[in-house]
Amino acid sequence: MKHSTSMLKALAPTLILVIVALAWFQFWYQPTSARTQKLTDVQAEASSRIQRYCRHLETAHEVTNEFQSLNQKWDYFQQSLANPARAEQVQQRLGNMAESHRLTLIDFGLDLKPLLEQINDPQFGSTVSSIGVTLEGRGQYDDIGEFLSALSAEPTISAVHSAALQYERPAYPEVYFNVHLDVLMAGNEGEALP
Repeated sequence: MKHSTSMLKALAPTLILVIVALAWFQFWYQPTSARTQKLTDVQAEASSRIQRYCRHLETAHEVTNEFQSLNQKWDYFQQSLANPARAEQVQQRLGNMAESHRLTLIDFGLDLKPLLEQINDPQFGSTVSSIGVTLEGRGQYDDIGEFLSALSAEPTISAVHSAALQYERPAYPEVYFNVHLDVLMAGNEGEALP
């Protein structure tokens, strides 16, 4: 018995150390570890949300820039629309475009008939209509190509239907051209489009 008591006395500090270690593990380490894991999960979720919000902000910025760009194009488009009462504005604009491409306009035809047929329509002043335009002129082949390309890029020109080229004399470097296109026009002078 003496031997078992002395053995118990020798093991007592070890047993106390094991009991303290188990108590520390059970009552302090596990709850702290669980709280740390919860905080890590909350931090990961917050980080994920922040990344999503950042992507949304970038997308919103891109959409805002695109909207502003389209708004500027729309404003330019509205300002560039001609009015049937100012047919010479269309002629002048196309003449200036031709001149900037070193071309000479010989004839200019404007078909206002579609607009005149719509004049009794109550929505006439708030709509945009397309009118036919025929251009005849002369110039260098490359200049004509650049002019046709510029016409296709112009926002107020809805379509370029045809373009015909003709050499009058093979030795003469100028080419005669005939172009049929549609130009967008607003109904009434001074009225803004919706």
